[in-house]
Amino acid sequence: MVATYVNPNANEQLLVKVGDGASPEVFTAPVLINTTRSLQLTGNAVATVIPRTDDVSAPGKTVRGVSSVDWQVSGAGILHVGDDKTYTDWLLTGAAKNVKVVNNKTGGVILTGSAVLTAFEISGGEVAGKLTCTLTLMGADIPAATATA
Repeated sequence: MVATYVNPNANEQLLVKVGDGASPEVFTAPVLINTTRSLQLTGNAVATVIPRTDDVSAPGKTVRGVSSVDWQVSGAGILHVGDDKTYTDWLLTGAAKNVKVVNNKTGGVILTGSAVLTAFEISGGEVAGKLTCTLTLMGADIPAATATA
């Protein structure tokens, strides 16, 4: 029997790109997201207990449905010079921007949607070290999902 293996994706293949708001819109990957990144999709479930009709004292069954969907992107890295002002301004305005999250491998997903910046943190460490940052984007609307070519 021939062994088969998972075809893995490299970490750097998950790209977070932010739109510039122009027409046509250009999406670029922020330089400051250079160490870790993640995409989380959430279906908010609603549970309903359906009672039995043959024996109302017996336990019913639980059925679930998704009442809404949500998404969130997180990223971190070494702070690129100038990005602190750019991302501070974005957070302070509360503006939504178009974002693409791309699994840059054939057959991967491209998630495109409007998002708001909900957290931006700058951290310093040891003397002679480099500033790091983390950010969180939350979906402002339902995103569209397409496949990479």
